[in-house]
Amino acid sequence: MLLPGDLQGHTTERGIGSAFESNHLSGTAIAIRPMHYPLGADVKNTGMSEAEQIVVTDILADCEGVIAWGGHLQPVKQSHFQLAVGPGDPRLKKLADRIQGWNSAPGRGAGTIDAFAPARRRRAARFT
Repeated sequence: MLLPGDLQGHTTERGIGSAFESNHLSGTAIAIRPMHYPLGADVKNTGMSEAEQIVVTDILADCEGVIAWGGHLQPVKQSHFQLAVGPGDPRLKKLADRIQGWNSAPGRGAGTIDAFAPARRRRAARFT
């Protein structure tokens, strides 16, 4: 369950801790639970657990390079996700259409995939 402040998207606040956080100004980035996973936090110092990171990288693999994760950026910000492609990139529409399709085809979206299955782990490793 997300609580107030757990999801941050577009902002006009120009105070940023890292250059990639400026993507919030254009509305091309979100932060999920930024107070739990602040700039610089990683698994060594109160960041996401290894299991949480496995799930995130599995989701990123499904996004096929369209979404970048702050866990792969420097400095690390595991709560940060941003578009990694421009607005005209056909992969963006393809991903949006696939996600929309989950609304009409139950059993194909979040919660239906075992991110820990060996084949999924190998696939996700390509996006790490």
